[in-house]
Amino acid sequence: MVHRVTYKTAVLVQAQAQAQSQTQAQAQAQAQAQAQAQAQAQAQAQAQAQAQAQAQAQAQAQAQAQAQA
Repeated sequence: MVHRVTYKTAVLVQAQAQAQSQTQAQAQAQAQAQAQAQAQAQAQAQAQAQAQAQAQAQAQAQAQAQAQA
């Protein structure tokens, strides 16, 4: 009788350990997804900043051309 109880307990402990490892794997996957999303957002922000800098440079070039004309 005691042997059966310990076997059941061992199976339960294994099941819990698997559930925890799956939960950890999911948490890691979510963290990676968030990190990727942040990296994409940063890349977009940099692209926008570059586009703004180019627009400013063009505006300055036009202003200089008008001043010279």
